[in-house]
Parts: sequence; C-alpha cells; structure tokens
Amino acid sequence: KLARLPSAAEVDLAGAQRLLRLKGAQATPERVLEAMEQATDIDIHAHGVVDRALSDATVIALSPQQDGRYALTAEELRRRHLHGAPLVVLGACSAARLPPILHETSSLPQAFVASGARAVFAATAEIPNDAGAFFRAVRERIQSGEEPSQALRAERLDWHKKQPHMRWVDKVLLYQ
Repeated sequence: KLARLPSAAEVDLAGAQRLLRLKGAQATPERVLEAMEQATDIDIHAHGVVDRALSDATVIALSPQQDGRYALTAEELRRRHLHGAPLVVLGACSAARLPPILHETSSLPQAFVASGARAVFAATAEIPNDAGAFFRAVRERIQSGEEPSQALRAERLDWHKKQPHMRWVDKVLLYQ
C-alpha cells in the first residue's frame, strides 16, 4: 500500500478550459485512459512504481478497478490514441526511469509520445510532493508562447536562483 499524496492545489488547475479531475476511487486505469484520449492537457500526480512484473517501464499507481488492476502501464497506453495531442506532466517519482534493457528502451513518457502527446515532462528520480509548482510554472511559460524545451530550461534556471538546493529539477526531462 502506498502513502496518500496531497491533492493537487486548485491553483495547479487554474486556466484549465475544460477540466475533468479524477481522484480517489474515480482514478482507475481504464477511466484515466478513457479521459486522456480527448484531453489537450494531462497532469498526473500519483506514485510512480517500478514493478517489472507489471511493465518494463515505470507504472503509475492509480485506484484499483473491480478486477484489481491498479497500474497505468506504457503497454496499455501504446494501445490508445491521444486525439488531443496533449501536453503531459507526469508528476510521479521516477516516471522517466528506463528499464535495464540495453537493446531497446521503453518508458512511460515514450509511450505517451507514441500515443500522440506533443510534449511530456517527467523526472528520472524522486520528486517532492510539492513539485506541482514547478510543473505549473513550466506549463504557464508554454501557454504564453515559449517552446517546451525553452520553458523547461528557463524555469530550471529560475528555480536554481530561488532555491539552489532543489536539484531534482535537473532530473526533469522533456520528451517530444
């Protein structure tokens, strides 16, 4: 059993045109996959879990379905198409961790891109529970016209100036 994460602050959702917020028992893998198919922006704040019995890539731990399945996997995601070409924020520890397979890579962010995401932000390491503020600032830069790579770089630099001890921001990667 995983520890309960704090809810995303309402301010993290500011500016959302249409918002479907799935939390608690609503946030099952099938329900989340269905909702993501038409989304233009996806923010996932959940636990990232490395369990090679479930997937070669990190999985997102969601609420269990009636059949007991709780993991959002790269394999399931690759079977879907994200019609809204969303900007995706994976606010989950180690969401971008690669499996120890030398001849190929398969990660959750790569699965999002393969399914139609225009950009995916994910960390290769553990992130703090309040990481939403960083990701929100990156998203705001993109919404104001910056390219995703420039937005990530600029926000990292700002965070290093304001909070030099926050080195986890260096572990956030952009996939396109």
